[in-house]
Amino acid sequence: MSHFLKKRLASLENHLINENPALLEVLPTYYKMYKLLYRTGLLHKKSSLASRISWWPLISVLGTFSSGKSTFINDYIGVNIQDTGNQAVDDKFTVLSYRSAGTTNQTLPGSALDADPRFPFFRISREIEKVAKEEGKRIESYLQLRTANSEKTKNRILIDSPGFDADDQHTSTLRITNHILDLSDLVRCFLRPLKWFFFLGQFCGLAKMHLISAHAVFRVCCSAKYAVSGVR
Repeated sequence: MSHFLKKRLASLENHLINENPALLEVLPTYYKMYKLLYRTGLLHKKSSLASRISWWPLISVLGTFSSGKSTFINDYIGVNIQDTGNQAVDDKFTVLSYRSAGTTNQTLPGSALDADPRFPFFRISREIEKVAKEEGKRIESYLQLRTANSEKTKNRILIDSPGFDADDQHTSTLRITNHILDLSDLVRCFLRPLKWFFFLGQFCGLAKMHLISAHAVFRVCCSAKYAVSGVR
């Protein structure tokens, strides 16, 4: 195991001690599995099983701009951390995580997510680079991390997406969207009345072009079914 990976796993252990000590019992099993996979050549020494999963439940909030996504998040966690408005106010995916008491809320660039094994975006820049050359170096253009001292952000990760009809979506952005949908434990869709057919149509079209997976479309459709159930 590389020095870099050991350092990252030590950081993961420290976060688990502070937020979810019960998961510490799982790590020794992972370490034993590493040795087996390394010896059989199934896992590279610079890779880690622990960095391929999300160690906290992942809740994604998707939808069009001005659909109430950010307002919902602010109300849910009890902190006005996300900007709101009737126009597109953010063009990045925002990952919200817990911060300990005594520290201030912070907004960090996407590189903080790319380098942290706690998050499902660990080394996501490599995935972006595969579909958009040189874009992997501009991870800050797609992701940002915000921390809040709220019990609602403890032991979970919240992701607020940019409004899907705010700008033309680049292939690299869709790559992140697909990655998020595949890893999410819960997907919540916020849609403006009479716009949800257009929204789902966009996703189906993207799946047809193989920019996102059919599984992702299915999850969004299931979420949208409940999101619009109260619309008349």
